[in-house]
Amino acid sequence: MTTDLTSKLRDWLANEGYPFELKVGRTLHQAGWDISHAQHYLDTETGKLREVDVQASFGPYIGETKGKGMVSVYLVCECKVSQAKPWIVFTSRHGDDELRIVSHLTPSEPSVEALSHAVLTNRGQLSSLVMGPRIGHGVTKALVESRAADPTGPFAAVLGAMSAAVALSEDHYSSMLQGRGSIKWLAIYLPVVVLLGQLFEFYLDEAGEEVLVECSRAHVLAYPPGPHPNPVLVQLVTASALPEFAVAAHREARFLAQAILPEARRIWEAFRERSRSGGD
Repeated sequence: MTTDLTSKLRDWLANEGYPFELKVGRTLHQAGWDISHAQHYLDTETGKLREVDVQASFGPYIGETKGKGMVSVYLVCECKVSQAKPWIVFTSRHGDDELRIVSHLTPSEPSVEALSHAVLTNRGQLSSLVMGPRIGHGVTKALVESRAADPTGPFAAVLGAMSAAVALSEDHYSSMLQGRGSIKWLAIYLPVVVLLGQLFEFYLDEAGEEVLVECSRAHVLAYPPGPHPNPVLVQLVTASALPEFAVAAHREARFLAQAILPEARRIWEAFRERSRSGGD
């Protein structure tokens, strides 16, 4: 009876994805990230507490002793298991307006300015934390009869990672402003979905021909609810690519923090003044 129950529990755990979350956390930790599991945040849309599967953090990278401030980089991860049914991302080229696209990598005004400055002045040094030449405008689980019957599928995962990143970022800056802005701390929250399964990209090439190719990473543009949503790019990473991604992303997080730090004080003080003016 005990052996049978243990077997059933293992099957249930595997289907629920909890072991995968722990493995994702361990992989990120081995790459140098600080890890927290099941961190709570307040969903501003529903007013309910929700959990982040895994949050990986770098920093704060500190220059406060020199009056510069602090910079942190966070990966806000949703973990999904879909080994029987691959995911497909529908992409297109984002064009030449890279400044506009870069501004969607993270939520919150000061983070957007800080990250945009760092990426655009050091573009050749970055690959893991930024988008490629193509971005996704939709993602679906393949080989299912009805997407409507898939409440925990790709769309929900992308929105979940985005919502968590937005909520955590807003909470961070709200807390900093309530502290009268004495701590100049820029926090970059990057939403990520880690997939245990296969990921494919579908697009039309320059000749209009259909292309379907397996990939290991992709960025998908997600839109928060509201009348004037500011879209956020959510990165999808397969479990097989996670070890390499975790190492490269940690290296790039340090590089970004170093690039942002000289501008951190200026960006923070300008944001604080705008916030004060908006509140008057």
